[in-house]
Amino acid sequence: MTASTILYTWSNNQLTPPQQGPMKPLTFMLILNSSPAGLSFYYFVSNLVTFGQQSLIKRFVDEEKIKKELEENRVKNKDKKKSRLQLRLEGAMKVAEKVRQTGPKNKK
Repeated sequence: MTASTILYTWSNNQLTPPQQGPMKPLTFMLILNSSPAGLSFYYFVSNLVTFGQQSLIKRFVDEEKIKKELEENRVKNKDKKKSRLQLRLEGAMKVAEKVRQTGPKNKK
């Protein structure tokens, strides 16, 4: 189970930046060592199925075609009128970014 978790974590980090520490699979091994074997087997099978699904998706999906279509849609919709919801969301994102850049205010 630990080996399949390490393999899954490694392959997932190849696609996206790591979001969890490298010690998580080893921690699982220590915690699940005293649990019933069915739980470890469940994680093992789950990791194998997920790894297989990702391999099939990478094999049959043309990423360059999808990127090209996304870029074409972005250019096509560039001058399109924005909805009120989209304007509100963009405003909220700008405020959140401004707050993040300035940092938390000192409360007294």
